[in-house]
Amino acid sequence: MRFSKSSFEKLKVLLIFLLFSAGLDRLHSNSAGNPEPVGRTGSPGDGQSCNASGCHAAVSRVPAFSLSGISSGYSAGATYNLTLTPSGPRGFEIVAEADASNQSVGSWSAGSNNQASAGGGLKHVGSGVGAASWSFAWTAPPTNVGNVTFYMAGPNAAAGSDSATYLNSFSLAAPAASTTSPAVPSLSGVAHSTGSISWSWAAVARADSYRLETSTAGFVSSFSSATLSFTETGLGSATAFTRRVVAVNSAGESPSAYVTAATPQQALSVLAASTAAFTVQGATVSVPSALFGAGVNGTILVSVDPAGKPLSADSPSGIQTADASLTGGLRRAPGALFEFLASTGSGRFAVDFSAPATLALAYPDSNGDGLVDGTSISADTLKMVSWDSGQTAWSDVPSNVRDAAGKKVTASAGRFSVFALVGIAAGNDLTDVHIYPNPLRPSQGHSSMNFTHLPAGAAVRVYTLAGEFMSELQANASGIAVWNGRNSSGMEAASGAYLAVVAAGGGRRVFTVAVQR
Repeated sequence: MRFSKSSFEKLKVLLIFLLFSAGLDRLHSNSAGNPEPVGRTGSPGDGQSCNASGCHAAVSRVPAFSLSGISSGYSAGATYNLTLTPSGPRGFEIVAEADASNQSVGSWSAGSNNQASAGGGLKHVGSGVGAASWSFAWTAPPTNVGNVTFYMAGPNAAAGSDSATYLNSFSLAAPAASTTSPAVPSLSGVAHSTGSISWSWAAVARADSYRLETSTAGFVSSFSSATLSFTETGLGSATAFTRRVVAVNSAGESPSAYVTAATPQQALSVLAASTAAFTVQGATVSVPSALFGAGVNGTILVSVDPAGKPLSADSPSGIQTADASLTGGLRRAPGALFEFLASTGSGRFAVDFSAPATLALAYPDSNGDGLVDGTSISADTLKMVSWDSGQTAWSDVPSNVRDAAGKKVTASAGRFSVFALVGIAAGNDLTDVHIYPNPLRPSQGHSSMNFTHLPAGAAVRVYTLAGEFMSELQANASGIAVWNGRNSSGMEAASGAYLAVVAAGGGRRVFTVAVQR
């Protein structure tokens, strides 16, 4: 296939194979038995050939081998598995150079008996007499550098002779110019310290470069298509920063969306050799020694407003999704929402700790009425939950314990993420009534049946299927009514099905409940 100048930049990659004149037990060597010098492919970048350095005579023979695994053009960043088949040489050296700069381009994966050479190419270092072929891989440069040429060289394989050097070359056309703008890149940001944020983005098709911008389209920095992350430093603490990344090629720029990440309100050092405890606006964290592993020190970053100043850019949308997934009358308690992020010298520590940390989140109940201030959430039902990137719902944190006197909930955290308190709140109507346990099984330890997410003051009347009245209940301020499984005379209800009629605000719903003794 031919590539016209109107479709491609001119670019050549020169590969020269230096074939070794050693026997089965010798490395690639010259007639004196010394290792073949590198950087002698005869390419423009090398500036000299093997025979020019005196290790072989100046007789060249073309061709001596063929190269397969790549055709007449390359794609930026693509990896090609190449096979070199000799018709004479017993070793080789190869280099790929951009015609425009005479600089070595791309990278090599050596394969058996090969190794990278100091000149940026690849050479054979094992015995090669009688070898059917040599295999290795070449990864093209991440951006379009124009035409590329492989330069190859290798010594004569005639028995007892190493007096001639074979030379050959193989040209590749540059990638075709893009006619379509790049795909949309996704950007994420994670706080790195009190004054820095690490931004990263996924590689997208057709991108020649990327540009990181502020929310006012101000320029932060530009990057090659091979660069997919950047740590922005010199930022103010406890501040949210909004950025977007744009993918660029010759056809234009990608659309993109802005994301926000914030530097932490606090950063606390954690030494491997000692325990530590600290309190940040209603959250107390206690960590064991060697939290990150033996001998590893680290830092804990804290945000007291992950919805507005997230340490991770995806936290606000994740919190919103997790809140929407709450059922059974559960609601998130305001003021008890924190984000913790652990880091060590190698970056974010996003795996399980060597031993769990202990978290205690306080809740407000200033008048002692058993409700979280400003809400109908029952303090008795509060529990700690967590959300981490990739989740769509809140997860219960292990070892939940509520301290009514201290007005806090304590739990164990195996890793850091976003933590919150949730509890049962009164409903606005009867659309989301939750009844549990149903059936009521006293033999399994059930002492009562709970009707939750009712409007405050809602009436619940329990009847037999024959219409005989059993009991009447009233929902408290948190929308919870409790049936003890007995009738109005205090006698235990027999095993069987019953009707629960719930009424509030002029509305009424009938539910079937059961008792199994």
